[in-house]
Amino acid sequence: MPPLSPTHTPSLKASLILFNYTRDQIMKNALKEDDVAFSAQKITDIEYANDGTVLADSAQKAQSMIERVAKTASETGLAISILKTKYLSTKENTSIYISGEPIEMVEEFKYPRSSIDAKGGATSEIQGRISKAWFGFGQLRKPLWIRREIKLVKKLRI
Repeated sequence: MPPLSPTHTPSLKASLILFNYTRDQIMKNALKEDDVAFSAQKITDIEYANDGTVLADSAQKAQSMIERVAKTASETGLAISILKTKYLSTKENTSIYISGEPIEMVEEFKYPRSSIDAKGGATSEIQGRISKAWFGFGQLRKPLWIRREIKLVKKLRI
């Protein structure tokens, strides 16, 4: 949930908290029997602010999970937005549907501070981070690297 400022009204704060609690319960109840293993951890979904991601190891499992999330959400008066929902598969080129409407399939999935492509890789994400690191390194040229009064040992520590 985004940070709440003092200018937010108490009713807005309460509704944001209630929305996030409801969304957490929807995901928990709909996906309690599903998971994807990552090392020793098992994950079914990832949530950030008001976005959510469902993880599955097959298109059939993803379809089942999405159907259950949509059903559980509708029981609370909420709905999944077909326009905002995207689907990425690293294995199969199969359509997934919400209420009979196909979810848009994408080649790359961007989630806050990360990116995954359809091959299961993060090459563009890694390249972007390397570029940012080089840019930051370059920004230190005048204030650090070319200054002779700063010892090399200290420069290397930074």
